[in-house]
Amino acid sequence: MSSHQDWKPVEIGRGRASKVQKEETAKKISQYVPSTPGMVEDEDGEKIVKFSREFIQAVISARVEKKWDQKRLASEMRYKPDFIKRFEQGKEIYDSKVVSLFKKKLNIHVEAKAK
Repeated sequence: MSSHQDWKPVEIGRGRASKVQKEETAKKISQYVPSTPGMVEDEDGEKIVKFSREFIQAVISARVEKKWDQKRLASEMRYKPDFIKRFEQGKEIYDSKVVSLFKKKLNIHVEAKAK
């Protein structure tokens, strides 16, 4: 009887340089930040203010720098992890309490309100 493998062997590399890892992390982060946050209109035509792209990017970068996942940041802020996920996707409406918490926990100094 002959045996046959249906899968390919996995090769394990030696690791990557930290510069390459940082570049890949930056690419991953930029994929999740929405391209057009800002003023959006709801069904009634009222303006909804969103967080600025720069602020969202600063939050994600600071969180990654501290090596926190979304769940850890959520627990530090006493929010649900789903809130952090929606925030990082640009789906949350601007709230000054949230801004002050992010700035306090992550030491961020970026304008949070989209114009």
